[in-house]
Amino acid sequence: MKKNNAIYRMLALLGLSICLCTSCTLKVSDETSIQNGDNDEIALRANNEQQKIVFANLGTISMPKAVELLIRDFTLDYYSSFVDYQEANLLSYFDLEYEASAQNAYINQLALSYLLAVRKGQESDLRLNYYECILEIIEATEMGNNLLRVVLLEHSQIRYSFIPERTTYASGIKHEFLVQKTDDEWKILIHTKQEDVYYVAEKGFTSEFKKDEATETLDVSEEEFNWDIDKEKIVNLALLDERYSKVLGLLVLDANESIHNNVAAYEQYLEGTSEFSDLEPVWENEYDREKAVEYAYEWTGCCGLLRNPVWKAYDELGGNCNNFISQCLYAGGIPMDITGSINNQWKWYGDCLDEKERHSGRSSSWSGVDEFYEYAMNNEGPGLVAIVGDNIYSGQIGDVIQYGTDGKWTHSVIIVDVIRDENDMLVDYLVNSNTTDRIDCPMSAYSYADIRLIKIVGYNTEQGRTEEEPS
Repeated sequence: MKKNNAIYRMLALLGLSICLCTSCTLKVSDETSIQNGDNDEIALRANNEQQKIVFANLGTISMPKAVELLIRDFTLDYYSSFVDYQEANLLSYFDLEYEASAQNAYINQLALSYLLAVRKGQESDLRLNYYECILEIIEATEMGNNLLRVVLLEHSQIRYSFIPERTTYASGIKHEFLVQKTDDEWKILIHTKQEDVYYVAEKGFTSEFKKDEATETLDVSEEEFNWDIDKEKIVNLALLDERYSKVLGLLVLDANESIHNNVAAYEQYLEGTSEFSDLEPVWENEYDREKAVEYAYEWTGCCGLLRNPVWKAYDELGGNCNNFISQCLYAGGIPMDITGSINNQWKWYGDCLDEKERHSGRSSSWSGVDEFYEYAMNNEGPGLVAIVGDNIYSGQIGDVIQYGTDGKWTHSVIIVDVIRDENDMLVDYLVNSNTTDRIDCPMSAYSYADIRLIKIVGYNTEQGRTEEEPS
């Protein structure tokens, strides 16, 4: 099954590269045009064939060549930082004469610095052995005053140094660039992306600014924000640099504490002295891990977001991650649970919350990260049987990993493979996830500081699995 999935993903991504990079023309405003798949297919600044930035668009989109090069080089510098752990200076791509742009520049640099620090601290060698990044342009809109808004989706395939034979896929990461031409040069004013590490950096940086009444966090809207007024302000780069260093230190301190705890858990795993090893729940029916993992591969996209139309997607409503996890468990045989109060139910028959014990509506535990954990921990009687709080290295395929930071748990993934060393000892997990679709991603490669395991054991039922199917 895994071999067929790997072949499918390889062919699918190759097909995407071919159809996006050879059949579409990217028009350039200086009356020249570039055929994607020619000199733009490989970032020429990277002589190494193992590092590729591929532009793609599903139609004809007008965008200056200089803007394409700006975004390409910015992306290339970001990815290249993870090849040799030499951090690129992303600030150089931004117009630091604007206060809002300078703040956003430091958020982008903070995201890179933090993720590098987290990966350096892991036991696994997470340097990139190979990467190919497809930037699918979906919008390029002139905003007036030499402003251009570019929206794109990032799809990538990566190989990490500690497992060079496995490819990690990520798709559907949305980027928004606001760029401006000044004195014949294009610079980034704002860059945001829908990815965990950016959210962590943005939250940390803006929270620090809110503590200081002398500074303000700027909420930038392309339609309403007055860039002319913003440029008249005096940009205090020294203060921004101080804030960046302080927030990075706090984030890394928190991450190092979690990594230290994970190292201790790994040592317990190696010694066979897990603190929670005596937990022995009782269950009547087995969980089909293989079917859950098969579903996790079937409904995760390597070249774009992939969703099962039977279920509602929550990507734009806080994230689809735990909704996807619940679907995987359901595919593995775990029945919906309509018994008890709404907090003790696990069901999805429709989008509206329904606290009654019936085959209708949904429970918050179906799509909520914390809510699912509470259900897994507290459920008794019919429904899911799970172990929470066990050693994170005691998992197996089909189990659930949850991530968080600063005490807030925000992401769920499913284990699809266990990486072992030559002595058959666990080294890392590979996980699949939704919201950003990730396939075969190392557990340790995420930016979140905190990790917890939910071991899916099986399920109990009074009348067997007779509940109605969702419609």
